[in-house]
Amino acid sequence: MSVRERGAFGAAVGLAAFFGLQGIDAGVPLAWVALTLGAASAAFGGALDFERPLDRCDWAYGAFLVACIVSAACGVDPARSFALSVPMLGALLVWILLRRGQPTGRVQRAAALGLGACALAQAIGLLGAVAQQPQALPAQWVAAAGAAWLVVPNDIGWMACVLPWIALAVWPAQPLRAALVLLLPYLALCALLHSRSGALAGGVAIAVFALLLHARRPRRAVLIAFAIGAMAALATLTFAAASMQARWQLWRSALAMFLQHPLVGYGLHDFVIGYRDSAAAAWIDDRITPWPHNLLLEIAAECGVMGLGAALFLAVCILRRGIDAAAARTPAFCAAYSGLTSLLLLACVEASLLRQWVWLAGSALLALAASQTGLGRNESNLAAERLGPVRARRAARR
Repeated sequence: MSVRERGAFGAAVGLAAFFGLQGIDAGVPLAWVALTLGAASAAFGGALDFERPLDRCDWAYGAFLVACIVSAACGVDPARSFALSVPMLGALLVWILLRRGQPTGRVQRAAALGLGACALAQAIGLLGAVAQQPQALPAQWVAAAGAAWLVVPNDIGWMACVLPWIALAVWPAQPLRAALVLLLPYLALCALLHSRSGALAGGVAIAVFALLLHARRPRRAVLIAFAIGAMAALATLTFAAASMQARWQLWRSALAMFLQHPLVGYGLHDFVIGYRDSAAAAWIDDRITPWPHNLLLEIAAECGVMGLGAALFLAVCILRRGIDAAAARTPAFCAAYSGLTSLLLLACVEASLLRQWVWLAGSALLALAASQTGLGRNESNLAAERLGPVRARRAARR
């Protein structure tokens, strides 16, 4: 085995172990050790492609991280902001390994298997908590499961976002069939925890995965996929009306905080410090809620125009990459964008930068989507046939 092959193997193992060990609290310290060793192995073994110049997606992702760092430094409580920002470092390493790791397919499959192991460990922990406390509430089961990624029952929605990717890694020949098989126990877990948004996210992920795999017009299918996510978000707001009144108050507070500190925001992860002071009406829910249950409003309130602009720029770059890559329509492309559609749904009603899974699994999905140019050397002829030679060359340069 050459030095580069050992480096690539170390990167794949480190990334898989990092995600897999996130399934239980006791494994988190070892997970960081595995990621560090995997990144070092890839870097010193020459398994990272640093010769390829940075593209728009790289710049957009970097701009968002810089905006988060600036808002943390300029916020109302910098010490708190930086103390809660450790997952950002892991997200950056995940992005680099998935975007620059060679061979790309091996690294992507390792990440998917690690995410699958993480989901399985968390599911076992939840079922163990149910067995020990059958009369407890779903929130109590989540607290007893011992998984740092799970804070509230709706957090199991992260599994829906990566379910197509895991299915592709487990059964590459029949990824849609594998995704349908994996969906059944996931929906059972959602029913057990009363997670309606999680169940809807799972259904959206599989529906979009099937759409992208078999659509006759793949570019239009990308736009339809994200439209499905938006409509699902609206549906969530409708059938979850009983819990939406408190969310509306949180959203109004986030908007008020943004207007009070429009440039750099209140400070990363500092929504909890000032959200009650920004609301004029009495609060329906007396519990302390550290996040506004809307990712875009959270970024606006905590990171201001700078962070909001960077986040929207990243979203536009990823969407444009998807439209450009739709002609090749690789299974990895379909898994990435179906997962991002479910993440879009969860971002409307639950996801938060306080969640480790948003940083880690979210960055992995974004990196997977950004890597799907679909215009590698072995696909150039197909691209020329579908796009035409001029447009194929332009897409290849991007």
